[in-house]
Amino acid sequence: MLMAAIACALFAADIALHIVFIVRGKETPRCLTKALLMPLLAVSLLLLWSALSTAPLPWLVLLGIIAGCAGDISLLDHHHRIGVPLGLVFFSAGHVLYLIQLLRLTPPPAWWLIAAVVAVYGAGAGVTYKKLYPHLPGLMRIPALLYMLLLCVLSAAAAIAAFTVFQAGAFVLWAGTLAFLLSDTVLAFEMFCGETAHSHLKVMIPYIAAQILISAGFMLCLAF
Repeated sequence: MLMAAIACALFAADIALHIVFIVRGKETPRCLTKALLMPLLAVSLLLLWSALSTAPLPWLVLLGIIAGCAGDISLLDHHHRIGVPLGLVFFSAGHVLYLIQLLRLTPPPAWWLIAAVVAVYGAGAGVTYKKLYPHLPGLMRIPALLYMLLLCVLSAAAAIAAFTVFQAGAFVLWAGTLAFLLSDTVLAFEMFCGETAHSHLKVMIPYIAAQILISAGFMLCLAF
């Protein structure tokens, strides 16, 4: 348990330093601390799980976090012509891994719940994409749409799971996917509609919260 506590403390310290470096405009330390976020989260989850549970380790979740690390590094520059599509690929892979793990723990839901959730997320995705579309470069319009739909599928599946199993862990996980939607929506508008003040901060706070909540949600659902 001591090693898990140390890992969590290092993760918390890295989050704090990352936010400080964003606010102070220190680019190199910002990039370094960002690159360390997901590895430290993965190690923290691994050690906490090993200390508190005898359940099998959630390898799909851990791989999803590592995919997020690769996405973070790819998107250190939000306007890099290679880094941006690479980031989409890595984060998409992470979402698929999360989704597979989520579907494994969700019993068959009621049809009306599926219909209601799909209607809500479909409407939200449609409105968001309509506002973003005029600002997207031609080559990014389809990839951006596919990525948005994938993230909406993940969050919709989490919502369905939450209202089907009705457990705290499932609601925590759903909250994490909503934070991910917020972070990526802000990132998309910052990238393609023009950056505003403290753009990195607006993206990273909900993103870090998203990954923590998703990890915590899976742990609550699977470890105990």
